[in-house]
Amino acid sequence: MKGNTHIDAKLLLIIAIAFIAMMFFAGCPSPKQVIISKNTNDIKNIEVDAGLFSFDGGLTDADASVLNKEEQNISEKAKLFFNDGISLMFIDKSRSLDNFNRALELEPNFLKALNSAGMIFLWDGRFTDAENNFKKALIFKPDYFPAMINLAESMIRKGELPSAVSYINEMILKYPNSLVLKNKLAEIFILEGKIDEAIKLSMDILKMDEKDTGAMLNLAEGYYLQKKYELAQMALDNVKEINPKIPMIYILDGYICLATRCLDMQNKQEAISSFKKALEIRDDLPEIHCNLGFIFNEAGDYENAIQELNKALNYKPDFNYARLNLANSYRGMRMYEEAENEYNKVLKTGKESGKVTFDLGILYLDMEREFKYGGDSIDRLKKAKQYFEKYLADNKISKEEEVKVTDYIKEADKKIRQKEADIEREKKRKLREAEDKKKKEEAAKKAEESKKAEEELKNKEKALEKAGPLKDQQGKPVDSYIEGNAKAPEKVLPSVESSDTGSKVEVKSSGESEKGSANSIK
Repeated sequence: MKGNTHIDAKLLLIIAIAFIAMMFFAGCPSPKQVIISKNTNDIKNIEVDAGLFSFDGGLTDADASVLNKEEQNISEKAKLFFNDGISLMFIDKSRSLDNFNRALELEPNFLKALNSAGMIFLWDGRFTDAENNFKKALIFKPDYFPAMINLAESMIRKGELPSAVSYINEMILKYPNSLVLKNKLAEIFILEGKIDEAIKLSMDILKMDEKDTGAMLNLAEGYYLQKKYELAQMALDNVKEINPKIPMIYILDGYICLATRCLDMQNKQEAISSFKKALEIRDDLPEIHCNLGFIFNEAGDYENAIQELNKALNYKPDFNYARLNLANSYRGMRMYEEAENEYNKVLKTGKESGKVTFDLGILYLDMEREFKYGGDSIDRLKKAKQYFEKYLADNKISKEEEVKVTDYIKEADKKIRQKEADIEREKKRKLREAEDKKKKEEAAKKAEESKKAEEELKNKEKALEKAGPLKDQQGKPVDSYIEGNAKAPEKVLPSVESSDTGSKVEVKSSGESEKGSANSIK
């Protein structure tokens, strides 16, 4: 559980779409996959996601001959806005969309601008706006296949796979000679897990056009899923000879590498290189960015992981798997507040709740310091236990994983007991300290009082010493009588004058007899 706890999974990926597949590792979903869950070693079906959109690219003066006839008279100013939009698509979506809209204000039937603006809407999860753009393009040109493909992708991205199947089949009936639509159907077969049907349809397409790269890629993907890696590689090599600038080639290369020869982190550099080649051609591949983020997480390279995962979320804000891996990256960097924030974003969506409850349990259990959102130690550990219990309650998992999660719950209980014992010991320690402090204060007070009394006694002795010894009437020190064992004479006090006669009266000591006192008056 320690170390790179953010990923505990093998990699098994199903690759997507004809022009390219938007796929993922554990935690990075794509159009059609069965993957190893990031939290278990069990193969699990993951929600359907979307493939890559049909992409038009920018226009140059040489493009005039290949423009749709409906676009032959597009103004130069509209083309300029369109090209600016294309150049900004992977840099600033907002400005890119603004340029496409400016082009459309000038030329409402500019099909490529409608299609490209629709792609940005899809990236942002604005499905209604995206579909409106694609449908508008199809009104201007009913056989505009890029818009058909992207409309189907929007349905897939929304999780409406049956609607996408019905729509593509309907279009195939309308345009039976369209190999683009048939390739799309093969892709949907892969989405549905109908691999044999996808391979058969791809072979049929290749009989009609032996250089159809879409069919070759679907064939390679099908073989990959059947673990026929050599056949998959041969199909990829054929595509590369025809058109080496198709991103799907390098994506599949990367996955084949990971499934065969790239089993340790050093060899995974080959897979990383392949994925990066794909992104050099098309950067708008959130699942590939997610995959790179996953690999970097495995290597403990959290900074690069965060960079790639943020790119994935830029293209697909609702990409929960990328967000989970981003949270894992933050946790790896001990940025606990950021990690918790990303986990909670996923939790609020209500999707992938099983994965996020497990991850939150690990976060609260493994934290090495407190943080403001997590509360005190006991509250945090109780949260960990609650999330693990919810994970067990909400998910069907293997017996092995159940034992593992149960052990985490026991560990949380043990830590809670330890913390409670620590708190009790701390209370007793503080009580002892308070008692010791009180005793010390009392002892210090007594010592101070004793010191004060001693000082007072010394001061008195000094005063007496300064006054000198007592003397009798003859001026002889009284102490000399004591030292010589002689009877000391009575102390003679000074005489006072009588108030009546003015005569002097000698006052004898109190030890003198009454008679003696009377005779002393003169």
